[in-house]
Amino acid sequence: EQQVMAALQKTISERLSATVLVRKIGCDTTLVPLIVFAGSDYLLYKPIHLYLKARLSNNYHMPTLNDLYWQPGGNPDLKAEHGYEGECALSASQHTAEVTWQMQVSIYYNAIKDWIIWLPTPQGFWTPKNMEYVESKGSEIYLNVSKEIGKVKVLLNANYAYALSLNKDTTGYWGKASYNKQLPYIPVHSFNFSLGIRYKSFFITYINRSYSERYTTSTNDVSLRDWLYPYYMNHLFLGKQWHLRKYAT
Repeated sequence: EQQVMAALQKTISERLSATVLVRKIGCDTTLVPLIVFAGSDYLLYKPIHLYLKARLSNNYHMPTLNDLYWQPGGNPDLKAEHGYEGECALSASQHTAEVTWQMQVSIYYNAIKDWIIWLPTPQGFWTPKNMEYVESKGSEIYLNVSKEIGKVKVLLNANYAYALSLNKDTTGYWGKASYNKQLPYIPVHSFNFSLGIRYKSFFITYINRSYSERYTTSTNDVSLRDWLYPYYMNHLFLGKQWHLRKYAT
């Protein structure tokens, strides 16, 4: 793979900055179309570093070697994914003697042609296929908080994602009942949460991962029982760190 890249960053004013990035990639004998990224940050409120961010780019993703040649299941006839991506976000952060926190709320919209999706086959193995057109849109919320209470440090992380990945294929390959339906195995709602407490070299961490139902067919037909129930996973870690001369365990 060969790559040529040029980037331009400009501080337009005390509050506004912009970035433009242009890439040209060559993969074997295939020349990838010009990839352009444009982004801008605007400072809304300085005390908490509140920024309004906007991003727009085109996308081109070549199939991986596993996509093409994995045995069994690889598909050497796959086309490359290509399309457009846009995102708008509000982010804020603050660091004080008592607490450090970061937060971001974003919405996004992606229009992708020839989306590569791995699906199971009747023979028992999975194989990738192209979907003519997929509309992926949604929002994400991220929060990170760190606070010290005496000799105790508390760390909190939380992330929620709302993701609609809709099949807009009009070729008829997937059937009319699959049009505008959520892609198989992609949950609409997902939530991750972790809480950690550290005292000197001791620590305890709790992690929760939760997901909404996921469909196993392109038609999302729950009457056929072709879906996976919502589920969550909990993890609890207890530990201690030792320092042995130059090494840590």
